[in-house]
Amino acid sequence: MEERIIYCPAHFGNFYECASYNELRSYFKEFKKWGATGIGTCVDPANMVDPFGKNPLYRWAREKPTKELKRKRDLLCAAKDEGLKLSLGLISNVVYIDQLSEELSADTGKEGYIGPNLCPQNLKL
Repeated sequence: MEERIIYCPAHFGNFYECASYNELRSYFKEFKKWGATGIGTCVDPANMVDPFGKNPLYRWAREKPTKELKRKRDLLCAAKDEGLKLSLGLISNVVYIDQLSEELSADTGKEGYIGPNLCPQNLKL
């Protein structure tokens, strides 16, 4: 395989979210020895409010996504500084929890389904 990208989910308090820049860089150096050519992570807004939103009801909650996005940036910078390619995944039908409205939401038909999912059929672009 030409590309061997390791997925590093930096959320929920795991190593990739909590490690320092130097720890990440050391870890990624080891990944290169294993033959990795890149590092990937994703941004999943399902468990955070819009960090750029203006709604005053959520001002208290904007610190968490801002910190999480900075940690993902640090993770990708450490990988880049180790000479690895970068990959960032975005989930196209998920929005921040303060952005979902009833008329846009998807009916998943599953009880307990996680995430504020949009239904593409309900979008009017």
